Amino acid sequence: MNYYAGTHTCDLDTKGRAVVPSAFRKVPDEIRWGDVILSPSAEISGCIEAYPESEWETFVQRVAGAENLGIGESRELMAELFGDADRTKIDKQNRLVFSHALREVLGVDGVDENVTLSFVGAGSYFKIYVTAEYEKEAEARRQRKLDLMKKFMAGPNRPMSGSGHGEG
Repeated sequence: MNYYAGTHTCDLDTKGRAVVPSAFRKVPDEIRWGDVILSPSAEISGCIEAYPESEWETFVQRVAGAENLGIGESRELMAELFGDADRTKIDKQNRLVFSHALREVLGVDGVDENVTLSFVGAGSYFKIYVTAEYEKEAEARRQRKLDLMKKFMAGPNRPMSGSGHGEG
């Protein structure tokens, strides 16, 4: 499987269009030719998550089958997820178009100048932030990553010795 990796910037124009970074147009072909689901992050304020359609369907199936949610809670969460999401395609100029509601999530709806966005790989999907806001949180994210890696490395799923991860 291919993964979205790295952080890439591009401009969001005043019409709500942003060119998808070339690294993210290559992986997988489905996002190039299929639907892309844009959804406000349920975990991070001011962030939009972009899913290839198949990844969104997998996510929705996990929510629908979550054992720790009752049927009513699962349906309520799915209604909120679908209500906030926007199905779109990458156009012929390799752009995503952000609805007014999604621009509000980013805090840029009604802005009369281009805004720089950061597209951040997150494995099977990617996240989109306003770059200025994303950079403000850089040190906190680095520290959180270190804390999580320490916890992971101390657990039973850590990489085998000699893998090069966490050694040195």
